[in-house]
Amino acid sequence: MSRGGNNTWAPDVIRSGDKYFVFYSAPGTQPKSAIGLLVGRTLDPNSPDYKCEDGGPVVWSDGVEDSNAIDPGLFRDPTNASLWLTYVADRSTHRRHLSRDAAGGPQLQGTAGAVGGGQQ
Repeated sequence: MSRGGNNTWAPDVIRSGDKYFVFYSAPGTQPKSAIGLLVGRTLDPNSPDYKCEDGGPVVWSDGVEDSNAIDPGLFRDPTNASLWLTYVADRSTHRRHLSRDAAGGPQLQGTAGAVGGGQQ
């Protein structure tokens, strides 16, 4: 996962508790991209609390499984408030359930499950 620079794209953000969680795509040597996580208390650049902690990669490609994991999307189920992360890998859409960690933030749970497939 490349750090810094302008090498990230397709961010999606969700608030959970008093924190914002920003998931984004980051490049690597093809086909090894990743979905990274930044965590912060505000999105206001004028706030004294404006800073992000690097949560590291949450989904990454190993070149075999989840090849080229990109384009994160977050969804909160309105029926039970559970969080889901969707992303594209190897031309299929995958989903991962996010449980809440001790700090109230999202944490990946289980293995990826394809929700669609085929060539695009």
